[in-house]
Amino acid sequence: MLLLLSLLAISSTFISLFFFYVFAALLTKHGHLSVLVAYAPTQPSADADKDTFYQQLDSLISAIPPHDTTIILGDFNAVTGSDRHGFESVIGNYGSGRTNDNSTRLLFL
Repeated sequence: MLLLLSLLAISSTFISLFFFYVFAALLTKHGHLSVLVAYAPTQPSADADKDTFYQQLDSLISAIPPHDTTIILGDFNAVTGSDRHGFESVIGNYGSGRTNDNSTRLLFL
């Protein structure tokens, strides 16, 4: 919160893109900041809904200019699991349980 308070947005754009997404593009004294907030379908949701969500999320992330500082927040209804093999750069040392379908979708995004 302290970081966000110190940014002092010069201009901003807030877009509610879909029921599950909110995107804000901020021009701050430190440069461009893109914030994407997402809420993924729950584990028991239909695969088609999850496919659509993750395809749209991938498109949104790809559309963010590479020079922007990007913050992605959300509830992805995913379980990290304790097996980090191949994902050491994105899963910390202290995962628990076993990954679920949403975990796999998020990791391969």
